[in-house]
Amino acid sequence: MVDFEVLEKKIRMAGHTMTSVERAAGLGNGIIGKWKSSSPNVSSLQKVAAVLKCPIEDLLKKEAV
Repeated sequence: MVDFEVLEKKIRMAGHTMTSVERAAGLGNGIIGKWKSSSPNVSSLQKVAAVLKCPIEDLLKKEAV
């Protein structure tokens, strides 16, 4: 599952909006917002991580063991 707070922070810190990241990643409008309640597919997550220039792992929630 995506850590949505971290994702939003990374988007802001990169000087983007969710819409601009979606466009740059070739995703449909509103896709990232849906990740609040559902998990993205790996391909979409890879595209967003590439736009934000960060590893995918930085966008994922750390599960408690």
